Amino acid sequence: MQKAEERLENIEKRLARLEARMEVENLAGKYARWMAEGRFGEILEKLWSRRRDRTLEEGAFGVYSDTQLPLFGLDSYYNQRYGMPVPGKKNPEQRGRMTIVTFSSPDIAIDESGMTAAGSWMCVGNESRVWFDGDMSGLPSVDAKPADKDGRRHAAFWVWQRYQAEFIQEDRQWKIWKMHIWDIFRCPYDEDWISYAGKRYADDEYMDSQIRFGDNPTHSVYPTTEHWQYAPDRTAPRWPDQFL
Repeated sequence: MQKAEERLENIEKRLARLEARMEVENLAGKYARWMAEGRFGEILEKLWSRRRDRTLEEGAFGVYSDTQLPLFGLDSYYNQRYGMPVPGKKNPEQRGRMTIVTFSSPDIAIDESGMTAAGSWMCVGNESRVWFDGDMSGLPSVDAKPADKDGRRHAAFWVWQRYQAEFIQEDRQWKIWKMHIWDIFRCPYDEDWISYAGKRYADDEYMDSQIRFGDNPTHSVYPTTEHWQYAPDRTAPRWPDQFL
């Protein structure tokens, strides 16, 4: 039979793990809200770990890490992917852009040390993207549209994803340490994902437009580790469990 001291110690450990889980869930919720608000600079500054070995991988874009040259660090990722303002550089306006990340089905584990955690979520979302006159989107349906009076062209996408992340405590606060995002499918709002997936796999231009962003065709030094996206002749994979 456990002694009272041992029982109390176990209760305190369980309570600490429950509190850590809630804090990680709150961190994920804040990340989702700030994504919708376009607060990418604050996401980097306040939600991400400052460790140089932090990494971010989305779809087939490759792995971004601050252990590489600055061109391939997380700042570069957010700038190229979302047009985040960078000091000393001219950046596209944010008007008309929006990225909605809606997390569901959280699966979170706290390490025995209480200093690291891992979690995974399914994500239903959408993107409103903007291209300026003269910039090619890689999507014929978008590039054929005339620009509006401000010289911009827009496109709306449905995006379903899986997020998996590792977290670490820094100064008694949880921070994002590593993140891997699988693009399960994306399609324009006026097309279904089945027919659009067929176009993507049949036409290199469509595929290229989905795995690259910005003007630089090479976006990271480290290649994509694992990626899966929907196609009519594919079955869903078993995504890896939590990292812990």
